[in-house]
Amino acid sequence: MKTNIITYATLLLSLLILDGIWLGLVAKDGYQQAMGHFMREQVIIWPWVAFYLLYPLAILILAINVQLPTQSRFYFLWRGFVLGAAAYGTYNLTNYALVVNWPLSITIKDWLWGAVLTSSCAMMGGHVWLKCSFRVKLNDI
Repeated sequence: MKTNIITYATLLLSLLILDGIWLGLVAKDGYQQAMGHFMREQVIIWPWVAFYLLYPLAILILAINVQLPTQSRFYFLWRGFVLGAAAYGTYNLTNYALVVNWPLSITIKDWLWGAVLTSSCAMMGGHVWLKCSFRVKLNDI
């Protein structure tokens, strides 16, 4: 339980930092330019909070805390990439299919970013999970 809590906190923090850098610095102007006409004047906060609380939990359950005989950093990286590609792909491809004038460039960039972001977070969280799990097992002896 303690391992999962520490890993979740690591995932949440890494997700907030990496996505904050991406949304606040790297891609901000591109998103604003391509999707400014879609944006609300008054942002609704609760969906954002819900996403940032639930997504690290999904990474923990689906990419890290899976009972398999071998788990390595590459394993976490790969499973995170697949999860991110599926999650962000669902969002971006659905928007591209349904929303009039949804930019293809944003679809591709955001889809790729989601896969890289989730992969990076899963690798960091997986590293912490392995370290904590190893310590817990040693302490149980």
